[in-house]
Amino acid sequence: MLCTLQACFDSSQEAVAASLGLGTVLKKEFPPVTSAPVDRQHHGEDWPFIVDSGTIGCEDRLYPYFKANGHTYKLTEMAKPNYESVAPIWRDNPNKAGTKYSLLIVIDAAMGFCQI
Repeated sequence: MLCTLQACFDSSQEAVAASLGLGTVLKKEFPPVTSAPVDRQHHGEDWPFIVDSGTIGCEDRLYPYFKANGHTYKLTEMAKPNYESVAPIWRDNPNKAGTKYSLLIVIDAAMGFCQI
């Protein structure tokens, strides 16, 4: 079976269809992936939030976000008006007083869904 993010088809089914003179490829189209689950377990000590898990993604190919507990948080200043500030869930870095853990791992992953 051959799959891409846009389509998936079985080459053996294609061969059977061709041999029967059907001339059609059995194919299923998939919408673009725009989000994915993320969690503390997979990011370890660098996890930047006080919540243990959520969803990262991009809306309208422009607005990266992190969703958790029914809230949508902006990851950059380029955000939709209804996105909330990430400040209330952003973890303090106990190794360096007055600083927070970097959001870059989450921002980079979310921007991957923006397709820009």
